[in-house]
Amino acid sequence: PLGQSLYVIDVPKPTMDRVIEACAHPSTEAKQLYMVGGSMLDMQAEGDRFVQMAQRLAAAGLTERYYVACGSGAIPRSSMEQLKALGVQGACFNLEVWDPVQFERVCPGKHAIVGRERWLQALDDAVDVFGRGNVMSAFVGGSELEGEGAFADPQDALDSAIESGRYLT
Repeated sequence: PLGQSLYVIDVPKPTMDRVIEACAHPSTEAKQLYMVGGSMLDMQAEGDRFVQMAQRLAAAGLTERYYVACGSGAIPRSSMEQLKALGVQGACFNLEVWDPVQFERVCPGKHAIVGRERWLQALDDAVDVFGRGNVMSAFVGGSELEGEGAFADPQDALDSAIESGRYLT
């Protein structure tokens, strides 16, 4: 947890100081920073957490040095706009699985707290804010084929994956 506490927005100062020290090192050959910070139950609070991280990175000049992407949950558009203004260039909101029934089964927390439609809206908003080619989502391949309520036919899972690719591209 890197010193983080449940339900606390602020990432501990020593943690951010260490990240900034490592990223500011002159001999790093990294080209990208992918901000992650755990999930919160309140998407506005999660957006606030990522804005705070981006503020620290921007103050250290790191949003100018790196391609910075936000790897959060389905944060509000206003948070995305703040991130963009701070120099963050992309976003990755991991949907995990495409099919609505499988999303509810595989991602019960995301389903109950955020909802699939809000997750999709956040991805669409992110394209508006960060631009085409700067928004990503990750999927856990095969998760819709295991467990009670899973797809019975692998072709159904493949069709779902193809549908997600068509929608997201």
